[in-house]
Amino acid sequence: IFEAEVEIWTNKAYLKAVDILLEVYSEYPDNKIVDDNLATAYLHLHIETDDDMYLEEGAKHALKSGRPYNLACVYSQKNNISKSLKYFKQSLEEGYENIEWMMSDPDLKNLRSKI
Repeated sequence: IFEAEVEIWTNKAYLKAVDILLEVYSEYPDNKIVDDNLATAYLHLHIETDDDMYLEEGAKHALKSGRPYNLACVYSQKNNISKSLKYFKQSLEEGYENIEWMMSDPDLKNLRSKI
């Protein structure tokens, strides 16, 4: 998982990260950390390519991971601002505090532009 996180956050090699994570996922399909990282990688791929398949895969893994921040990202990319805001608020209530990232996260671009 660490190798995939390096590919996501340091190298921005999202397809490589997905390949690594899918290998891990095949052995540990109920691992929420794997789902969370898959959601992140797929959401970044959607931004880069505008391919809705990546958005749908990201949504599937975000739901499975149970992390409201990633769900806020999914719904922001889908331009469903009310659901994005709901999950964004929930992520704050659950203690997500990385304000600097929230203000620059490309996944939340649509949400930021509407509020």
